[in-house]
Amino acid sequence: MELALSAREPYNYFLLLRALFRSIGGGSHDLLYQEFLPLLPSLLQGLNGLQSGLHKQHMKDLFVELCLTVPVRLSSLLPYLPMLMDPLVSALNGSQTLISQVRAYQQLQQASTPEQ
Repeated sequence: MELALSAREPYNYFLLLRALFRSIGGGSHDLLYQEFLPLLPSLLQGLNGLQSGLHKQHMKDLFVELCLTVPVRLSSLLPYLPMLMDPLVSALNGSQTLISQVRAYQQLQQASTPEQ
């Protein structure tokens, strides 16, 4: 993210980050999930800050998507749920792609919640 923030064209860096998140997010990369876990607080804070900053809409949508696709287990995200509220609301008010991200997030949440 540091390189993206100092680059003349940061969009490409964030697209690369999105591709990385998507490729890891398949569920079978436990070692990589563990690598992202210590980065999670600063990553979510940074992406939330970028999302609420002065950027074009396509950049804001990308920041929201990155927040919602951080490659960590859902159980690891629970302590950071308050930090995900703004991206979730933005996604629900956003494009169809973002809405589908929220639906995928809901399915993950339902799958990880034990039945009572």
